[in-house]
Amino acid sequence: MCYHKHMTGAQLLRFARLASGTSQHELARRTRAHQPSIWAIENAAHDPTVATLSRLLAGLGNQVTSLPTLSLTAASAAAFTRQALEEGNLGGADVSVLQLADDLAAAEPALRAALVVGPAPSTGDRRYDAWIAAVVEYRLAEVGIPAPTWVHDPSRLADEEWVAGGIAGLAGVVRPTTPEPFARRRVLFSSLDLQSV
Repeated sequence: MCYHKHMTGAQLLRFARLASGTSQHELARRTRAHQPSIWAIENAAHDPTVATLSRLLAGLGNQVTSLPTLSLTAASAAAFTRQALEEGNLGGADVSVLQLADDLAAAEPALRAALVVGPAPSTGDRRYDAWIAAVVEYRLAEVGIPAPTWVHDPSRLADEEWVAGGIAGLAGVVRPTTPEPFARRRVLFSSLDLQSV
C-alpha cells in the first residue's frame, strides 16, 4: 500500500493554525507577518524557509521538530484523513487512520509518544476524530503510556455508534471484539484489525 508520509510546509501551517482555532489575520498580528504571505504559504503559492515556518508555528504555540522516523504522526494522519474526506475518498480516509494504527504499533514506546503528543486537527468528521483518538489511546496503553490530553476532548466522540472502516450491518459482529477506548467513543472496530502489524 502507498501512503503519504510527509506534510508540506503549506499543510503543516494550515493544519496547525486550524487546530489552534487561529485566523490568518490573528496569526499575522502575533508574528508581525503579512496575512497575504500566510495565505500564500498555506495555498502552496510560496514555499517558506524553515526560519519563516518556525516563526509562524511558534505564533501558534508549536515548534518544528525532527523525529528519526517516516511514520505518520497523529496530526499528519488527521490532515490526510481530512483531505481524503474533502475529496469524497472514504477509502483514503480509512487508510490514513489504519496506517497511523500500524505505524504506532511498529514504533518503540518513546517514539509512539512523540508521534502523538501534538494534537490531531479535526478531520471535519467527528467519527474519524473519535477513531483517531481511540487508535492513539489504544496504542499508547499497549506500552503503558497515558494518552495526551487532546485525546479526551469531548469533540472526539462520535455522535452515534459507527462501524469504522466497515459495513454498518456488521455492527453486531464487530461490537463484541471492540476494545474499550473505541467503544467508549462509539467507534466499533475489531481488535483483530489492530493486529495487522
